[in-house]
Amino acid sequence: MQPCRILIVEDESLVAMDMERMLLGLGYEVLPNVNSYDEAMLALNTNKPDLVLLDINLNDTKTGIDLSKL
Repeated sequence: MQPCRILIVEDESLVAMDMERMLLGLGYEVLPNVNSYDEAMLALNTNKPDLVLLDINLNDTKTGIDLSKL
């Protein structure tokens, strides 16, 4: 069985790296981290993750809430 593919959308790099480290330790496949709405949209369309861990307050004009509505 293939591990769950997880995308982390987080604009604080230390938080994203810590989450990635923990998820990898649990055996999940972690896609390259993204830190903005536009990068997340591209990653969602190209990588087709099984799960997205999404920061609500992104340093962008659009928030994680905007992204979750798609």
